[in-house]
Amino acid sequence: ETVYSMDGHCAPLREMIKVCKEYNANLVVDEAHGVGVFGDQGRGWCNELGVEHEKEIFARVYTFGKAMGAHGAVVIGPHVLRDYLINYARPLIYSTSLPLHALVTISESYEFCKRHANQRQARLRNLVATFRKRLQSSTALNLHLEDAPTEMLSSLNSMSPIQGIVIPGNENVIRVANHLRKLGFDAKPIRSPTVPAGSERIRIIIHFHNTEAEIESLLDAIENSQ
Repeated sequence: ETVYSMDGHCAPLREMIKVCKEYNANLVVDEAHGVGVFGDQGRGWCNELGVEHEKEIFARVYTFGKAMGAHGAVVIGPHVLRDYLINYARPLIYSTSLPLHALVTISESYEFCKRHANQRQARLRNLVATFRKRLQSSTALNLHLEDAPTEMLSSLNSMSPIQGIVIPGNENVIRVANHLRKLGFDAKPIRSPTVPAGSERIRIIIHFHNTEAEIESLLDAIENSQ
């Protein structure tokens, strides 16, 4: 994953490519959470880093169910990969093709990104920065939780729209999530074993259409969830 779905970390692709060159290896990258929010015209994290055409990146997977607002996916790679998948990938061979309206939706989403992605990314980066700055100055990381010392609470070290607060313990994270849901916030509890025990977290996705006031209200709600 170029942008890890649970932590929001962005893959160090340049460093990984160096390792691939040293050991004659290849990368298959998944841009599910990178497309739209990174890169020129929303082309993804590989484009953001300028490594789209490095030969060590054997294949790139772009899914259409996140920023693109549709469904389906595409695999980009060399002709040998294309021929192999067409002839041997059973899920592809025995699946029904996407309907025309889905293809039109995907096409129009890309056209929209060509015109608006760069501007919207700038606003999204500002919102992420606002969230992180406000979080560090708030008391949201000072919740008193059963069996979870205050010093264990932390925020995800993420520069992407995938943010979160680590709240150890399934019961603790569910309690906070339920409190937020009653106030109208759709912030999901991520429990173990989906993530390692002790790293349960409230997963927060910041969108272009969110406002700074909404971010302030969310963090206020977390502060008051004890």
